[in-house]
Amino acid sequence: MTYALLIFSVFAAALTVLWFKPSDPNKLKLLIAFSGAYLLSITALHLLPEVFIGDDRGAYFGSFVLIGFFTQVMLEYLSEGIEHGHAHTHRSAGLPVGLMIGLCLHAFL
Repeated sequence: MTYALLIFSVFAAALTVLWFKPSDPNKLKLLIAFSGAYLLSITALHLLPEVFIGDDRGAYFGSFVLIGFFTQVMLEYLSEGIEHGHAHTHRSAGLPVGLMIGLCLHAFL
C-alpha cells in the first residue's frame, strides 16, 4: 500500500506540473526542491527504518542518515567547496575563519 501511494504521488505531482505549467523558472526550482526533500524524508524516515525493523536501533537509522546529510551540507557551506578545487577568490582579503573551520571538520569527519 505504501509503495502504491508513493507511485501515485509521483504521478499526481507530474500532472500538477503539467496542469499549472509554471512559467517562472524559480517556481519550478522550488517545486523540484520540495519534491526532492519529500522523497528524501520518506526514504530516510519511513522506508529505511522498515528495512531494519528487526534491529533494536532500526528506528534511529533514518535519523542518522539525515544527521549525516545535513552535517555534510553544513560543511559544504562553511568550506565553500574549496576542498574540491572550487574557490571564489573575489571576496575580501580577510581571514576566512568559516573556511578553515569547515576544512578542519571536513578532514576530521
